[in-house]
Amino acid sequence: MDTLAAAMRERSIGRFVEYAEERFPARVEAMGRAEARDTVRGAVVRAESYGMESVEEIRGFLDLSFQFGPDFDTRPDMDGAFDALEDPDLAPDVRLSLIAARLETAAANRNPKSTD
Repeated sequence: MDTLAAAMRERSIGRFVEYAEERFPARVEAMGRAEARDTVRGAVVRAESYGMESVEEIRGFLDLSFQFGPDFDTRPDMDGAFDALEDPDLAPDVRLSLIAARLETAAANRNPKSTD
């Protein structure tokens, strides 16, 4: 049974890699398929650790991983911004939306556009 579960897991990872290739082709190409697969595998494990189970939830987590880096949820410069990920009172899609907004705000604050 473990062999079947492992095979199913690898197929799922493969589908998430294909999703990442469609959404972030330049990033996946730059990192190479093997590294992209490792990044996806790590993101899936982390997403599941936050209670994300559906394909849509995991894809949302993958989006954040590829947009803001595979360690977006543990970055020290974002201390406190990820409390929502562990909030059991919030649905996973709400948690992802809150985190995405916080990351976008932080990125904008780090890289303000010139008003010249």
